[in-house]
Amino acid sequence: MFDESLNKSTQQKQMDVHVRYWHAGQVTSRYLGSEFMGHATAADKLKKLTSSLSGLYLPNIIQMSMDGPNVNWKLFETLQSDLKTQSNVSLLNVGSCGLHQVHEAFKNGSKASGWDVDKLLSSFYWIFKDTPARREDFVNETNSTEFPLKFCNHRWVENVPVCERAIAVLPAIQKYVSALAAKRCTDPKTKSFITISENVRDPLLPVKLANIWSIAKLIQPFLTIYQSDAPMIPFLYGDLKSLINSLMERFVKTDVLKHANSIHKINIADDKNLLDYKKVDVGFSAQKILKDLLSAKKISDRQFMEFRMECRAFLQGVVKQLLLKSPLNYNLAKNISVLDPRRMSNTDTRDINKNQFRDMLRTLVDAGRFAEKDADTAMTQYSEFIDNIVFKHISKFATFDPSKSRVDVLLFDYMASDTSYNKLWIIVKQLLLLSHGQATVERGFSVNRHIEVENITDETVSSRRMICDHLKFVGGITNIDITNKRLLISCSSARQKYVAHLEDEKKESAATAEGKNEKLLKVKLVS
Repeated sequence: MFDESLNKSTQQKQMDVHVRYWHAGQVTSRYLGSEFMGHATAADKLKKLTSSLSGLYLPNIIQMSMDGPNVNWKLFETLQSDLKTQSNVSLLNVGSCGLHQVHEAFKNGSKASGWDVDKLLSSFYWIFKDTPARREDFVNETNSTEFPLKFCNHRWVENVPVCERAIAVLPAIQKYVSALAAKRCTDPKTKSFITISENVRDPLLPVKLANIWSIAKLIQPFLTIYQSDAPMIPFLYGDLKSLINSLMERFVKTDVLKHANSIHKINIADDKNLLDYKKVDVGFSAQKILKDLLSAKKISDRQFMEFRMECRAFLQGVVKQLLLKSPLNYNLAKNISVLDPRRMSNTDTRDINKNQFRDMLRTLVDAGRFAEKDADTAMTQYSEFIDNIVFKHISKFATFDPSKSRVDVLLFDYMASDTSYNKLWIIVKQLLLLSHGQATVERGFSVNRHIEVENITDETVSSRRMICDHLKFVGGITNIDITNKRLLISCSSARQKYVAHLEDEKKESAATAEGKNEKLLKVKLVS
């Protein structure tokens, strides 16, 4: 798993690399190291990534987890080609980070509606940021001590509390803008204030905020549960599909959803498949505010129609992005659902599970990750595992809750030590390593900010990150084994390593200087 972010201390792009592997009967994610770069083309990234992975046997890497820019896909294709040529194996692919796609989808929906609410929410926050006099004027004029929260432009759906606060403080902000217009307070004369003053005149602003809040609340539970480091890949396809269905129910005709063989086959750009604008679900709170505005004749019928059409465009934008770039487009992501304990215990899906398991086997065989001669055995063991284990412990499997329990621990306990399922376990062990998103790597960026200091070197950043990762892994500083022989030897030889490092730097500097002198001498001889 990798991603990069700007390190403000070193003024370079810092690419953090993490690995997922099995440890003590469960899947574990650990920080491997960081690479630093200026340019970040696919070739640059591949060179740095290969350097970071130099201590690992590359053919054993089964997936590259990343977010979805084109440069990352170019990197993926290059590494995929190299592995196929050199080792005759392929990386397994379930798409780019599902969490990123949901955030991007929400942002896409906002643009499709034409509301530009992101600018407004940002302006709400920055107009009062680090300005005590302006905050005092606001409190005096409105009698409100609540202020807007900070809006995060690249984490749209995490802004549910931001939208909620914006709705709560909007009447106070409108009073504040009126006070400024009456010149009872000093005019801020900032870009943020111009944005606010232009938008608060819109009578539909409270409805727009309520609508966004409603959609964000629908999506937020998905993002919350998938922030986990635990393997969630068996549940990703089903949960994402349910989320898209819930969104489609708001603007797609019921009979179209009911009779569609696949949500991918529903043309959401065709008005024939969509609800009339009057029937589009804008959310309970938004519906109430909209009804009150219409009754009080604060908006016209035309504004009412345009708002609902924009709401529909918002939903279309979200769903379009999710269908375009998401794990739903990958058969492997769909087929891994057969490892969901709840599906294993469902007799109604037994035949479907077998067919999907067979398709999944074909993918692994084609990728060089499983021997074709063992495929039939694995199929048999999957059926026997359901008959002999799942139904024997039906309560554990049928009531499994991914938000409270770990599927890797469950399957390890019932499968790993039983030789009757040895071929099946080879498959399960690989598939549960597949990453469902970049939450682990993203959290690492927060750690980076805490360890950054003035003039910090690349090596120090990586070293501090490794220390932080180990502390987290062992459960705190009190759990470090200070009697560990390797640790004591490493500490006792620290000074020697430092002196050796300085000597290496001197030699490198001398070699560089000597090279420059030789070039200068050659130039003089030629001239």
